[in-house]
Amino acid sequence: MNAKNSLWWILCLALFAVPSQALAQYKNASFGFDTAGWLLTLPSAVDDAGNVLPLDNRPMRLGKGLRFGGETNWKLNHDQWWFTGRVNVAFMTFPSGDEAGTIQEQYDSAASTSIGTVFGVEAGIGIRYFFLTDRIRPYIQMGTSYMRLFTLSTVADEVCTGNAEICEPGDYSNSENFFGHPNVGALHIQPGLEWVFTRDMALHIYADTQYWIIFNAPDNISLALGLGINFYL
Repeated sequence: MNAKNSLWWILCLALFAVPSQALAQYKNASFGFDTAGWLLTLPSAVDDAGNVLPLDNRPMRLGKGLRFGGETNWKLNHDQWWFTGRVNVAFMTFPSGDEAGTIQEQYDSAASTSIGTVFGVEAGIGIRYFFLTDRIRPYIQMGTSYMRLFTLSTVADEVCTGNAEICEPGDYSNSENFFGHPNVGALHIQPGLEWVFTRDMALHIYADTQYWIIFNAPDNISLALGLGINFYL
């Protein structure tokens, strides 16, 4: 092969190499939107003797909900490590209970009737580690969050006048009886996967496991199973 032919081969290889290298470069940020079904454990509101716990020690017996969220991610100093910040809004409900059932079921029924649907705003941060960084991107994420819960009920602030075994004696409202811990901190472990199905867009699937930290009352464990779309910048 003469020098002229060798030069042409080198130029052709260079032309093919440049686009490949550009496509392989990683983006430095992404943002996305998702929705998730939310399941929560139900710590008992009744002690071993069958009595409803005192006001300050009553748990948040929210059973399930629907969550909508958005996240922004920034790559750290390595392609596998990313910082994540996100905001969620959620609608959660109490279990329906039974007015003629056990004390626990009567408690749930009174909470569902007087408090109704609960609206939550949650902000969190985390560190995400990608095991693979190509089109299929499985990851694990550790994080923390704070959530403020609001009741949408019009009778939440009225005096609890139900069963004397459930309503604390005195002029205590429904909120004080069934919704005493609206500030929730949480620790998160979230496995997930991003599938980059087209340029700069990825399908996002995750399972956000949370440990709710509620002072003076039993803590909750929750699981949000989510699906969304992420866009790389």
